[in-house]
Amino acid sequence: MKMVQWSELPSNPLELILLKLCFADIIRLSLVCTSWFKKVDAYMSSSTNANLPHLAVLMFQEKPEGDESDKCYRFSCLGDKKVYKLSNMPEELLDGLCIGSSRGWLVFLDKYMTLSLYNPFSSARIQISSLEAFPYIQRTQHIDSAFFDIHHYDHDMGGLVVRTDAKGLSSGLLKCVLSSDPLHSNGKFGLVVVYGIGCMYMCSELAFYDSEDCQWTKFGTEFGRYDDIFYYKGSFYALCEEERLEIWDYDGSFPLKVKEYETSLEKRLRDTKQSLPFFCRTQSYVLESTGDIMLVVRFISHLYKDGTYISREEYSELLSMSGFDHNSIQRRTFLFHVYKFDFNREVLVQVESLHGRALFLGGNHSQSFSTHDIFECEKNSIYFMRDMDSHACDFGIYRLEDKTIRPYNCGELQSTGSCHFWVFPSLHKSNIQ
Repeated sequence: MKMVQWSELPSNPLELILLKLCFADIIRLSLVCTSWFKKVDAYMSSSTNANLPHLAVLMFQEKPEGDESDKCYRFSCLGDKKVYKLSNMPEELLDGLCIGSSRGWLVFLDKYMTLSLYNPFSSARIQISSLEAFPYIQRTQHIDSAFFDIHHYDHDMGGLVVRTDAKGLSSGLLKCVLSSDPLHSNGKFGLVVVYGIGCMYMCSELAFYDSEDCQWTKFGTEFGRYDDIFYYKGSFYALCEEERLEIWDYDGSFPLKVKEYETSLEKRLRDTKQSLPFFCRTQSYVLESTGDIMLVVRFISHLYKDGTYISREEYSELLSMSGFDHNSIQRRTFLFHVYKFDFNREVLVQVESLHGRALFLGGNHSQSFSTHDIFECEKNSIYFMRDMDSHACDFGIYRLEDKTIRPYNCGELQSTGSCHFWVFPSLHKSNIQ
Protein backbone atom coordinates (compact mmCIF):
# COMPACT_ATOMS: atom_id res chain seq x y z
CA MET A 1 0.00 0.00 0.00
CA LYS A 2 1.32 3.42 -0.96
CA MET A 3 1.72 5.83 1.94
CA VAL A 4 0.83 9.52 1.41
CA GLN A 5 1.53 12.59 3.50
CA TRP A 6 -1.37 14.23 5.35
CA SER A 7 -0.56 17.46 3.52
CA GLU A 8 -1.18 15.63 0.21
CA LEU A 9 -4.61 14.33 1.20
CA PRO A 10 -7.03 14.81 -1.74
CA SER A 11 -9.74 17.44 -1.44
CA ASN A 12 -12.76 15.11 -1.41
CA PRO A 13 -11.78 13.04 1.67
CA LEU A 14 -10.71 16.26 3.40
CA GLU A 15 -14.13 17.82 2.74
CA LEU A 16 -15.80 14.78 4.29
CA ILE A 17 -13.71 15.40 7.40
CA LEU A 18 -14.56 19.11 7.41
CA LEU A 19 -18.27 18.32 7.33
CA LYS A 20 -17.89 16.61 10.72
CA LEU A 21 -15.99 19.45 12.39
CA CYS A 22 -17.10 22.55 14.25
CA PHE A 23 -15.62 25.91 13.28
CA ALA A 24 -13.05 25.80 16.08
CA ASP A 25 -11.69 22.47 14.83
CA ILE A 26 -11.72 23.73 11.22
CA ILE A 27 -9.43 26.57 12.31
CA ARG A 28 -7.05 24.15 13.98
CA LEU A 29 -7.03 21.93 10.89
CA SER A 30 -6.36 24.91 8.60
CA LEU A 31 -3.17 25.70 10.51
CA VAL A 32 -1.56 22.32 9.78
CA CYS A 33 0.15 23.41 6.55
CA THR A 34 -0.09 25.75 3.55
CA SER A 35 -1.78 23.04 1.44
CA TRP A 36 -4.58 22.68 3.96
CA PHE A 37 -4.89 26.47 4.21
CA LYS A 38 -5.84 26.51 0.54
CA LYS A 39 -8.21 23.55 0.77
CA VAL A 40 -10.02 24.92 3.79
CA ASP A 41 -10.17 28.35 2.13
CA ALA A 42 -11.82 26.83 -0.96
CA TYR A 43 -14.22 24.85 1.24
CA MET A 44 -15.25 27.91 3.27
CA SER A 45 -15.54 30.10 0.18
CA SER A 46 -17.95 27.80 -1.64
CA SER A 47 -21.60 28.89 -1.84
CA THR A 48 -22.62 25.73 0.02
CA ASN A 49 -20.57 26.62 3.08
CA ALA A 50 -20.62 30.43 2.93
CA ASN A 51 -23.07 30.63 5.84
CA LEU A 52 -21.36 28.19 8.20
CA PRO A 53 -21.38 29.41 11.80
CA HIS A 54 -18.36 31.50 12.78
CA LEU A 55 -16.35 31.55 15.95
CA ALA A 56 -15.97 34.04 18.79
CA VAL A 57 -12.59 33.63 20.45
CA LEU A 58 -11.69 35.19 23.78
CA MET A 59 -7.99 36.06 23.89
CA PHE A 60 -6.31 36.99 27.16
CA GLN A 61 -2.86 37.52 28.56
CA GLU A 62 -1.51 35.54 31.46
CA LYS A 63 1.26 37.06 33.56
CA PRO A 64 2.12 34.95 36.61
CA GLU A 65 3.29 37.15 39.48
CA GLY A 66 7.01 36.99 40.06
CA ASP A 67 7.71 34.92 36.94
CA GLU A 68 8.03 37.17 33.89
CA SER A 69 9.51 34.31 31.84
CA ASP A 70 6.21 32.39 31.94
CA LYS A 71 3.92 35.06 30.50
CA CYS A 72 1.86 34.00 27.51
CA TYR A 73 -1.42 34.51 25.67
CA ARG A 74 -4.24 32.04 25.96
CA PHE A 75 -7.58 31.74 24.22
CA SER A 76 -10.92 30.03 24.59
CA CYS A 77 -13.72 29.62 22.06
CA LEU A 78 -17.26 30.61 22.99
CA GLY A 79 -19.04 27.51 24.25
CA ASP A 80 -15.76 25.65 24.78
CA LYS A 81 -14.64 25.36 28.41
CA LYS A 82 -11.09 24.48 27.37
CA VAL A 83 -8.33 27.10 27.47
CA TYR A 84 -5.53 26.90 24.91
CA LYS A 85 -2.08 28.43 24.92
CA LEU A 86 -1.07 30.53 21.93
CA SER A 87 2.35 29.20 20.96
CA ASN A 88 5.23 30.61 18.90
CA MET A 89 4.47 34.27 19.62
CA PRO A 90 7.40 36.65 18.99
CA GLU A 91 9.17 37.49 22.25
CA GLU A 92 8.94 41.25 21.72
CA LEU A 93 5.14 40.95 21.54
CA LEU A 94 4.97 38.83 24.68
CA ASP A 95 6.98 41.54 26.46
CA GLY A 96 4.74 44.27 25.02
CA LEU A 97 1.10 45.30 25.33
CA CYS A 98 -1.93 44.08 23.43
CA ILE A 99 -4.06 47.21 23.03
CA GLY A 100 -7.00 45.91 21.02
CA SER A 101 -8.36 43.67 18.27
CA SER A 102 -10.03 44.24 14.91
CA ARG A 103 -11.01 41.96 12.01
CA GLY A 104 -9.26 38.92 13.47
CA TRP A 105 -6.02 40.78 14.25
CA LEU A 106 -4.47 41.76 17.58
CA VAL A 107 -2.85 45.19 17.82
CA PHE A 108 0.37 45.24 19.83
CA LEU A 109 2.73 47.86 21.17
CA ASP A 110 5.92 45.87 21.61
CA LYS A 111 8.70 46.41 24.12
CA TYR A 112 10.51 48.62 21.59
CA MET A 113 7.49 51.00 21.44
CA THR A 114 6.58 49.80 17.93
CA LEU A 115 2.99 49.15 16.87
CA SER A 116 2.30 45.86 15.06
CA LEU A 117 -0.65 43.85 13.78
CA TYR A 118 -0.53 40.18 14.67
CA ASN A 119 -2.88 37.46 13.44
CA PRO A 120 -2.92 34.84 16.21
CA PHE A 121 -4.31 32.12 13.93
CA SER A 122 -1.97 32.45 10.94
CA SER A 123 1.00 34.00 12.82
CA ALA A 124 1.10 36.73 10.15
CA ARG A 125 2.60 39.97 11.42
CA ILE A 126 2.61 43.49 9.98
CA GLN A 127 4.86 46.10 11.56
CA ILE A 128 3.18 49.51 11.59
CA SER A 129 5.47 52.17 13.08
CA SER A 130 7.17 53.44 16.18
CA LEU A 131 5.02 55.21 18.75
CA GLU A 132 7.17 58.26 18.06
CA ALA A 133 5.46 58.57 14.67
CA PHE A 134 2.14 59.41 16.42
CA PRO A 135 0.88 63.00 16.03
CA TYR A 136 2.58 65.40 18.50
CA ILE A 137 4.74 62.68 20.05
CA GLN A 138 8.38 63.65 19.68
CA ARG A 139 10.19 60.74 21.31
CA THR A 140 9.97 58.03 23.96
CA GLN A 141 12.65 57.30 26.52
CA HIS A 142 13.00 54.26 28.82
CA ILE A 143 13.78 55.27 32.39
CA ASP A 144 14.05 51.79 33.87
CA SER A 145 12.45 48.38 33.38
CA ALA A 146 9.04 49.69 34.45
CA PHE A 147 8.79 53.38 33.53
CA PHE A 148 9.44 55.52 30.48
CA ASP A 149 8.92 59.14 29.44
CA ILE A 150 6.78 60.26 26.52
CA HIS A 151 7.90 63.61 25.12
CA HIS A 152 5.05 65.30 23.30
CA TYR A 153 3.94 68.72 22.11
CA ASP A 154 0.88 70.58 23.39
CA HIS A 155 -0.53 73.62 21.52
CA ASP A 156 -1.10 75.59 24.72
CA MET A 157 1.73 74.38 26.95
CA GLY A 158 4.47 73.59 24.45
CA GLY A 159 6.78 70.64 25.07
CA LEU A 160 5.67 68.28 27.85
CA VAL A 161 6.92 65.01 29.31
CA VAL A 162 4.59 62.32 30.66
CA ARG A 163 6.14 59.61 32.83
CA THR A 164 4.14 56.40 32.77
CA ASP A 165 4.34 52.64 33.04
CA ALA A 166 2.92 49.94 30.77
CA LYS A 167 -0.51 50.01 32.45
CA GLY A 168 -0.72 53.78 32.11
CA LEU A 169 0.29 53.65 28.46
CA SER A 170 -2.28 50.98 27.64
CA SER A 171 -5.00 53.19 29.15
CA GLY A 172 -3.96 55.89 26.69
CA LEU A 173 -4.38 53.66 23.61
CA LEU A 174 -8.11 53.05 23.74
CA LYS A 175 -9.41 51.44 20.56
CA CYS A 176 -7.97 50.24 17.24
CA VAL A 177 -10.07 49.69 14.12
CA LEU A 178 -9.05 48.35 10.70
CA SER A 179 -10.91 49.32 7.54
CA SER A 180 -10.26 45.85 6.08
CA ASP A 181 -8.45 42.61 6.78
CA PRO A 182 -4.95 43.08 5.31
CA LEU A 183 -4.96 39.45 4.14
CA HIS A 184 -8.05 40.09 2.01
CA SER A 185 -7.02 43.43 0.53
CA ASN A 186 -3.53 42.76 -0.82
CA GLY A 187 -2.01 44.39 2.24
CA LYS A 188 -3.81 47.72 1.76
CA PHE A 189 -5.74 49.01 4.76
CA GLY A 190 -6.46 52.00 6.95
CA LEU A 191 -6.03 51.86 10.73
CA VAL A 192 -7.62 54.27 13.20
CA VAL A 193 -6.48 54.48 16.82
CA VAL A 194 -8.41 56.31 19.53
CA TYR A 195 -5.68 57.61 21.82
CA GLY A 196 -5.13 59.99 24.73
CA ILE A 197 -1.37 59.99 25.11
CA GLY A 198 -0.55 63.48 23.96
CA CYS A 199 -2.96 65.37 26.22
CA MET A 200 -2.27 63.82 29.62
CA TYR A 201 -5.17 61.40 29.00
CA MET A 202 -7.74 64.19 29.50
CA CYS A 203 -9.08 63.75 25.98
CA SER A 204 -9.11 61.00 23.38
CA GLU A 205 -8.42 61.87 19.77
CA LEU A 206 -8.17 60.03 16.46
CA ALA A 207 -5.03 59.10 14.56
CA PHE A 208 -5.16 57.55 11.07
CA TYR A 209 -2.52 55.30 9.54
CA ASP A 210 -2.39 54.56 5.81
CA SER A 211 -0.63 51.34 4.84
CA GLU A 212 0.57 52.78 1.53
CA ASP A 213 2.33 55.97 2.72
CA CYS A 214 3.07 54.54 6.20
CA GLN A 215 2.20 57.83 7.91
CA TRP A 216 0.11 58.74 10.95
CA THR A 217 -2.18 61.75 10.66
CA LYS A 218 -4.40 63.25 13.34
CA PHE A 219 -8.04 63.91 12.38
CA GLY A 220 -11.35 64.59 14.08
CA THR A 221 -12.41 67.19 16.65
CA GLU A 222 -9.52 69.01 18.31
CA PHE A 223 -9.26 68.06 22.00
CA GLY A 224 -12.41 65.96 21.70
CA ARG A 225 -13.23 62.83 23.65
CA TYR A 226 -13.94 59.96 21.31
CA ASP A 227 -15.65 56.94 22.84
CA ASP A 228 -15.65 54.46 19.95
CA ILE A 229 -15.26 54.09 16.20
CA PHE A 230 -15.98 51.41 13.59
CA TYR A 231 -15.84 51.00 9.82
CA TYR A 232 -18.81 50.05 7.64
CA LYS A 233 -19.36 50.22 3.87
CA GLY A 234 -16.80 52.88 3.03
CA SER A 235 -17.14 55.06 6.13
CA PHE A 236 -15.77 55.38 9.64
CA TYR A 237 -18.46 56.08 12.24
CA ALA A 238 -17.04 57.86 15.29
CA LEU A 239 -18.86 58.61 18.55
CA CYS A 240 -17.59 61.79 20.22
CA GLU A 241 -18.39 62.64 23.87
CA GLU A 242 -21.57 60.50 23.67
CA GLU A 243 -23.19 63.53 22.04
CA ARG A 244 -22.20 63.39 18.37
CA LEU A 245 -22.01 60.69 15.73
CA GLU A 246 -19.53 61.69 13.02
CA ILE A 247 -19.45 59.96 9.63
CA TRP A 248 -16.10 60.01 7.81
CA ASP A 249 -16.00 58.72 4.23
CA TYR A 250 -12.88 56.74 3.42
CA ASP A 251 -12.06 56.02 -0.22
CA GLY A 252 -8.64 54.53 0.43
CA SER A 253 -6.79 57.83 0.83
CA PHE A 254 -7.85 59.81 3.94
CA PRO A 255 -11.08 60.06 5.99
CA LEU A 256 -13.30 63.04 5.11
CA LYS A 257 -16.14 64.10 7.40
CA VAL A 258 -19.42 64.22 5.49
CA LYS A 259 -22.09 64.26 8.22
CA GLU A 260 -22.63 64.81 11.92
CA TYR A 261 -25.64 63.89 14.06
CA GLU A 262 -26.55 64.93 17.60
CA THR A 263 -27.45 62.03 19.90
CA SER A 264 -29.28 64.10 22.59
CA LEU A 265 -28.19 61.50 25.12
CA GLU A 266 -27.16 63.85 27.91
CA LYS A 267 -30.59 64.23 29.56
CA ARG A 268 -31.43 60.51 29.27
CA LEU A 269 -28.19 59.48 30.92
CA ARG A 270 -28.42 62.16 33.59
CA ASP A 271 -31.94 61.05 34.56
CA THR A 272 -30.85 57.41 34.83
CA LYS A 273 -27.78 58.25 36.91
CA GLN A 274 -29.71 60.52 39.29
CA SER A 275 -32.29 57.79 39.89
CA LEU A 276 -29.58 55.52 41.31
CA PRO A 277 -28.52 55.56 44.98
CA PHE A 278 -24.85 55.12 44.05
CA PHE A 279 -22.26 56.67 41.76
CA CYS A 280 -21.75 55.29 38.25
CA ARG A 281 -20.05 56.17 35.00
CA THR A 282 -20.93 55.33 31.43
CA GLN A 283 -18.96 53.99 28.50
CA SER A 284 -20.51 54.12 25.02
CA TYR A 285 -20.02 52.05 21.88
CA VAL A 286 -21.11 52.44 18.28
CA LEU A 287 -21.48 49.56 15.80
CA GLU A 288 -23.52 48.18 12.89
CA SER A 289 -26.21 45.55 13.30
CA THR A 290 -28.37 44.29 10.38
CA GLY A 291 -27.69 47.54 8.53
CA ASP A 292 -28.66 49.78 11.47
CA ILE A 293 -26.16 51.97 13.27
CA MET A 294 -26.43 51.19 16.98
CA LEU A 295 -25.30 53.11 20.05
CA VAL A 296 -24.84 51.11 23.26
CA VAL A 297 -24.37 52.72 26.68
CA ARG A 298 -22.72 50.70 29.43
CA PHE A 299 -23.35 51.71 33.07
CA ILE A 300 -20.47 50.94 35.46
CA SER A 301 -20.83 51.19 39.22
CA HIS A 302 -18.00 51.90 41.68
CA LEU A 303 -17.57 49.74 44.78
CA TYR A 304 -15.33 49.43 47.81
CA LYS A 305 -13.28 46.25 48.06
CA ASP A 306 -15.91 44.74 50.38
CA GLY A 307 -18.52 45.09 47.62
CA THR A 308 -20.32 48.12 49.09
CA TYR A 309 -21.53 50.62 46.50
CA ILE A 310 -19.94 54.08 46.58
CA SER A 311 -22.42 56.97 46.64
CA ARG A 312 -21.98 60.13 44.59
CA GLU A 313 -21.07 62.10 47.72
CA GLU A 314 -18.54 59.51 48.85
CA TYR A 315 -16.93 59.41 45.41
CA SER A 316 -16.52 63.20 45.40
CA GLU A 317 -14.83 62.99 48.81
CA LEU A 318 -12.50 60.24 47.60
CA LEU A 319 -11.42 62.31 44.60
CA SER A 320 -10.57 65.25 46.88
CA MET A 321 -8.31 63.09 49.07
CA SER A 322 -4.58 63.56 48.59
CA GLY A 323 -2.93 60.47 47.13
CA PHE A 324 -6.21 58.73 46.33
CA ASP A 325 -5.53 55.50 44.43
CA HIS A 326 -8.15 54.82 41.73
CA ASN A 327 -7.12 51.16 41.72
CA SER A 328 -8.37 50.80 45.28
CA ILE A 329 -11.98 50.69 44.10
CA GLN A 330 -13.72 48.08 41.98
CA ARG A 331 -15.80 48.79 38.90
CA ARG A 332 -18.69 46.60 37.87
CA THR A 333 -21.08 46.77 34.92
CA PHE A 334 -24.75 46.52 35.92
CA LEU A 335 -26.87 47.90 33.05
CA PHE A 336 -26.93 48.56 29.29
CA HIS A 337 -29.08 50.85 27.16
CA VAL A 338 -29.27 50.09 23.43
CA TYR A 339 -30.31 52.64 20.79
CA LYS A 340 -30.44 52.80 17.01
CA PHE A 341 -30.10 55.86 14.80
CA ASP A 342 -33.13 56.86 12.73
CA PHE A 343 -31.32 58.97 10.14
CA ASN A 344 -34.53 60.01 8.37
CA ARG A 345 -35.89 61.72 11.49
CA GLU A 346 -32.40 62.35 12.91
CA VAL A 347 -33.35 60.86 16.29
CA LEU A 348 -32.02 58.14 18.54
CA VAL A 349 -34.55 55.36 19.29
CA GLN A 350 -34.15 53.04 22.29
CA VAL A 351 -34.64 49.35 21.48
CA GLU A 352 -35.56 46.49 23.80
CA SER A 353 -34.60 43.59 21.52
CA LEU A 354 -31.64 42.71 19.31
CA HIS A 355 -33.87 40.52 17.12
CA GLY A 356 -31.92 37.31 17.60
CA ARG A 357 -28.49 38.90 17.54
CA ALA A 358 -25.67 39.26 20.07
CA LEU A 359 -23.24 42.13 20.60
CA PHE A 360 -19.56 41.77 21.56
CA LEU A 361 -18.15 44.80 23.37
CA GLY A 362 -14.92 45.69 25.13
CA GLY A 363 -11.45 46.70 24.01
CA ASN A 364 -12.14 44.98 20.68
CA HIS A 365 -13.69 46.39 17.51
CA SER A 366 -17.39 46.38 18.57
CA GLN A 367 -19.38 43.83 16.56
CA SER A 368 -22.83 42.30 16.13
CA PHE A 369 -23.59 38.75 14.96
CA SER A 370 -26.67 36.67 14.34
CA THR A 371 -26.78 33.92 16.95
CA HIS A 372 -27.18 31.48 14.03
CA ASP A 373 -23.70 32.53 12.86
CA ILE A 374 -21.84 32.08 16.16
CA PHE A 375 -21.57 28.76 17.97
CA GLU A 376 -23.11 28.60 21.48
CA CYS A 377 -24.25 32.23 21.36
CA GLU A 378 -27.26 33.51 23.35
CA LYS A 379 -29.70 35.67 21.41
CA ASN A 380 -30.56 39.22 22.52
CA SER A 381 -27.45 39.30 24.69
CA ILE A 382 -24.41 41.52 25.13
CA TYR A 383 -21.07 39.79 25.71
CA PHE A 384 -18.90 42.35 27.42
CA MET A 385 -15.27 42.43 28.50
CA ARG A 386 -13.33 44.95 30.52
CA ASP A 387 -12.81 48.34 28.91
CA MET A 388 -11.05 51.64 29.53
CA ASP A 389 -13.17 52.54 32.58
CA SER A 390 -13.86 49.02 33.75
CA HIS A 391 -12.32 46.63 36.26
CA ALA A 392 -10.06 43.76 35.23
CA CYS A 393 -12.65 41.16 36.23
CA ASP A 394 -15.65 43.06 34.85
CA PHE A 395 -16.97 40.70 32.18
CA GLY A 396 -20.16 38.77 31.63
CA ILE A 397 -23.31 38.30 29.53
CA TYR A 398 -26.12 40.86 29.76
CA ARG A 399 -29.59 39.66 28.73
CA LEU A 400 -31.48 42.55 27.21
CA GLU A 401 -34.96 41.05 27.69
CA ASP A 402 -34.83 40.68 31.49
CA LYS A 403 -31.91 43.08 32.17
CA THR A 404 -29.91 40.47 34.06
CA ILE A 405 -26.19 39.67 34.02
CA ARG A 406 -24.65 36.27 34.41
CA PRO A 407 -20.92 35.57 34.69
CA TYR A 408 -19.04 34.45 31.62
CA ASN A 409 -17.36 31.31 32.87
CA CYS A 410 -14.25 30.48 30.91
CA GLY A 411 -11.98 28.35 33.07
CA GLU A 412 -8.75 30.16 33.82
CA LEU A 413 -10.13 33.54 32.76
CA GLN A 414 -11.66 33.92 36.22
CA SER A 415 -8.23 33.89 37.82
CA THR A 416 -6.44 36.34 35.58
CA GLY A 417 -6.47 40.11 35.88
CA SER A 418 -4.90 40.76 32.50
CA CYS A 419 -6.23 42.26 29.29
CA HIS A 420 -8.70 40.26 27.25
CA PHE A 421 -10.32 40.82 23.87
CA TRP A 422 -12.88 39.19 21.61
CA VAL A 423 -11.34 38.07 18.33
CA PHE A 424 -13.30 36.83 15.30
CA PRO A 425 -11.00 34.78 13.06
CA SER A 426 -11.43 34.52 9.33
CA LEU A 427 -10.37 31.48 7.35
CA HIS A 428 -10.04 33.16 3.98
CA LYS A 429 -6.26 33.27 3.82
CA SER A 430 -5.67 33.08 0.09
CA ASN A 431 -2.93 35.72 0.32
CA ILE A 432 -0.77 33.59 2.62
CA GLN A 433 1.98 31.78 0.77
